[in-house]
Amino acid sequence: MNCRRSLRDILSRYLRIRPADIKFRYEVNGKPEVVEEQNEPELRFNVSHSADVAILAVSCNRAVGADIEAIREQPDCLELAKRYFSEREYREMVALSPDERRRAFFACWTRKEAFVKACGVGLSYPLTEFSVSVRADVAGAIEEISLEPNALSRWSLMDLHPGRGFAGAVVCENPPCRLACWDLQVQNLD
Repeated sequence: MNCRRSLRDILSRYLRIRPADIKFRYEVNGKPEVVEEQNEPELRFNVSHSADVAILAVSCNRAVGADIEAIREQPDCLELAKRYFSEREYREMVALSPDERRRAFFACWTRKEAFVKACGVGLSYPLTEFSVSVRADVAGAIEEISLEPNALSRWSLMDLHPGRGFAGAVVCENPPCRLACWDLQVQNLD
């Protein structure tokens, strides 16, 4: 899959310009955005990929973050959760069975990463300073933000189900958000 080519193709449909003509600039943290003079609808976007699956989240006038992960064996998931998750999330992970724990780890990780990507700071945002819902069988939600407690109402988190064996999440600024999903099959043209 050629993510860059697909990104240009999809954005060109919103911007009504040829894919090759789209110009990008990069925010201080390296996140790409369409240059202002081409971006009348004020598109914001975020891309994530894992294995052979990619997701692209696009919104108008609001920050957006997306993450996808292939669910795989993760024998050190409790160690990683203790290091990177909030105390609340870690306690919830410990209480789960090993099978639930693996799925919960990836659900929690994608929810957290989608949030920090939406904030525009990536993994420089302290992952231990906010909590999301942990269990994979519970709807994704941001449950607390220690650094900015009043910001809870500013964000909405939605789970994605990109296919068997994957976990995914999208976070949008200024809820409520409506999520529409399309499955685009792209051949590797390289």
